[in-house]
Amino acid sequence: MFCPLDVTTGLVQLVGPISTIDLKNITVNTYPLTISFAPRTTIPTLIGNRIDESTENTCTYKGKRYNLVDVQICSVAHKGFLLPGDSKPPAAELIMTFVPNSQPDDVQSLSGILLCVPIYDSGTPDHAEYLTQLMEQTIPSCKYTNIVGSEYMGADYQQIPDSTLSSCVKACCGDTNCLAYSFQSGTCSLKNAIPEIKNTGDRTQVTGTVDHRIPNKGATPSTCAAPVSKGPATAVAGDKKENKSNAATLESFFYAWSGDTTQTSLAYKTCFEVLDKDNRPTSKSLYVVVFPNGAHLTQAGYQQLLLQLNGTLLPYTVPPAIRGGDATLKAYDFDEEGRKVVTETSKDGIIYATRLSSCTDDFKHRFEYFTQPPRLPSSAKNGGPPGFNTEQCPYYKTSQYKCVPFNQLTDLSGDYVIPGVKTLETIRYEQEQQKKKNQGEKSGTDTGKGDTTKTGGSTTEDMESLFAMGIGGILAAIVVFRVATWAANHTK
Repeated sequence: MFCPLDVTTGLVQLVGPISTIDLKNITVNTYPLTISFAPRTTIPTLIGNRIDESTENTCTYKGKRYNLVDVQICSVAHKGFLLPGDSKPPAAELIMTFVPNSQPDDVQSLSGILLCVPIYDSGTPDHAEYLTQLMEQTIPSCKYTNIVGSEYMGADYQQIPDSTLSSCVKACCGDTNCLAYSFQSGTCSLKNAIPEIKNTGDRTQVTGTVDHRIPNKGATPSTCAAPVSKGPATAVAGDKKENKSNAATLESFFYAWSGDTTQTSLAYKTCFEVLDKDNRPTSKSLYVVVFPNGAHLTQAGYQQLLLQLNGTLLPYTVPPAIRGGDATLKAYDFDEEGRKVVTETSKDGIIYATRLSSCTDDFKHRFEYFTQPPRLPSSAKNGGPPGFNTEQCPYYKTSQYKCVPFNQLTDLSGDYVIPGVKTLETIRYEQEQQKKKNQGEKSGTDTGKGDTTKTGGSTTEDMESLFAMGIGGILAAIVVFRVATWAANHTK
């Protein structure tokens, strides 16, 4: 069965800028996801464009647990996901794929969750600790180029087997006789001339030139090529040595420091199709969360990462844990009756993209904007904001304590104020407005004739009259009682 025509399908690419008003219309202050990434003592391994994550990493969505099965660094799947004020698009994207503990009960159940982190190639490193630990400590020392899907024909003077693209470029940079190189399937060919180039279309081939006259400004080890975690120095990924301290986990993409709330996100549900050997389709559902602020590397740091990815970015592919051994629908068309017709499939798991304007009702109705990052297990258990341990610093009601830290205040409705949701100025303004409102209600009950303050629906004068009448009645009853008693005694 194909995906219905009235739902979001494929990976969404947004068209047009996202305005502040657009975000306001879809803003959700609570977060449906809880993430949990186990501590690491070794640096994860980059294999092709996939990262080997063997530790127990999970996320929980609406009470159901999902396990991490795949991490890819790929070409940008979510184009146009730029927050107001942002203009530079990302260079790559890291996508984490989670699958449920048990098989979905029906086609409406989620087959997986994708957490998508754009990677930017400029600016100050930010939320990039996980990526920097993957990089080799040194990078090529000269200016170089790389062209994917091409080869320089001839002029080989040396071949280096069991090589990587990064080590191939560094070898050419380190030899003044080398003017160009070609790399394919672990074999590096060094060339003492720049021969004719041939476009092969084979993306496993990378070729390029080096210029020994122009040094690579990022060649020396820097913060973009070494882990930024605190503690003892860690081994670089190329050394495959054990880290003496804790390695950065995937959690660092969402929390660069305690209480970090910068990783807001846009989320949507989507549908895609897998096809069996007879091209019979089955639809599957994904919950996709994109974090537009992403991770930032310096240009030199990103180029080093790109070299370790063999100079090319592959598209995101749905892992077998979701699609089994089936192919995915990569492209389709419609027949005269408006039904989907398969035009291209992918054995690797590539799925199609759908373009959607941020100005449409579909964007407003199918997207959510979360102002807080995913919750951590401690915050989910204790009920506080992300990264805040309420066991160490519990929340109190204002009826218990009049003087508490600002991050433990409650707003006028009695709800806890989470830092970042309401500012101190907002709280003060609301309190002043409530005070004026209370004073207005009190002054509005005055009639201008004596003390006529309302008390439970009666004026103070009314209450005083009732009180006087009550006292008089009691005195009268006492007098009557005594007279009756005297008369009775004398009658006897």
